[in-house]
Amino acid sequence: TPKGDIVTESGKVIGKDYGHLAYGYVVTSHASQGKSVSQVLVGQSWASFPASSREQFYVSVSRGKKKATIYTDNKQELLEAVGKSDPRLSATELIRERVLTLGRQPVVPSPRRLDNQERVYG
Repeated sequence: TPKGDIVTESGKVIGKDYGHLAYGYVVTSHASQGKSVSQVLVGQSWASFPASSREQFYVSVSRGKKKATIYTDNKQELLEAVGKSDPRLSATELIRERVLTLGRQPVVPSPRRLDNQERVYG
C-alpha cells in the first residue's frame, strides 16, 4: 500500500511494522558473500541461467542460517545450469590460460590520453 503495508492475495493486510521483515531488494549472489541472515529467498528465472553456476548457487543458498527458499520458472533447467562449475580465474591465471591457448603472449593495450587527461585503454 502507499503506507508500506503488504496486502496478500486473499486481501489480508500485514502492517509495515509487523514482525521482522527486512527488505533486501535485488542483492546479487556476489554482493551477498560474507553476509548471513536467518532466511534467504532466491529468485532465479530462466533469463539468469546463462550466468548461473555451481559456485554462484552455493553462495546464494548458503547465506541463510536456517532456511533457503528457491523460486524459479524452470526447475529442471535451473538444476542443469547450477550443475556446471565456472570457477573465477585470477588475472594471472587468465593470462596464463590465454598464453597456453594462443601459444603466444597476449597483446596488452597501452594507455592513451584524451583531452580531459583521462586514461583510456583501447
